[in-house]
Amino acid sequence: MLTAHCPNTGAMTRCDVAGPEVWCTVSDRVSRKYPCTLEVVCAGEHRIVVNTGIANIVVAEALHEGFVAELNGYSNVNCEVRSPLGGSRFDLSLSGGESPACFVEVKSMTLLGDDGAGFFPDARSERARKHLEELAALKKAGHRAALIFCVQLTGIRRVGVAEWIDPEYASAVRDAVRIGVEVYALASNVNELGVSISRRLPFEIRGLIA
Repeated sequence: MLTAHCPNTGAMTRCDVAGPEVWCTVSDRVSRKYPCTLEVVCAGEHRIVVNTGIANIVVAEALHEGFVAELNGYSNVNCEVRSPLGGSRFDLSLSGGESPACFVEVKSMTLLGDDGAGFFPDARSERARKHLEELAALKKAGHRAALIFCVQLTGIRRVGVAEWIDPEYASAVRDAVRIGVEVYALASNVNELGVSISRRLPFEIRGLIA
């Protein structure tokens, strides 16, 4: 029996699949109650990254490498940046380019539906909706604003919003897209060597396609 720390405060809907294998990292810090950290759950043919902190890291690396062409042209990728309008911190910001600074919120996606469709959120999230509304406010104030879904389950082939779980969040996404908040979906490659962004995925939400 091994007890590991799970760095995920979300619902992890459909991630608790009984399977033959999970992947953990081990810390040598003696102060930790549980030396092992749960990173990946292997569910059949799919691999699920349950450590949500990895999403910000791999998306930042992808933006450094110019993976999202629409967000190229910036010299700096900054982490945990306070909004110039006050309120929350955003996961990333892009600066040092000819275009206005771009504020980026990253959301880790692990909810798999039918036929390869992935969805966010996996539970009602007032915090996620607040972040989206703040992105919309930044866009209205003349900044660039982007929402990036980092797909952390290898079987997902397209991305949408779980309106049946959180209709208020779905409505906020529609409003944000209509005023110019950019939405991107990036799939992760997950193997024994680590996690990295592998490709872009289509994003769809009831009449809106990005």
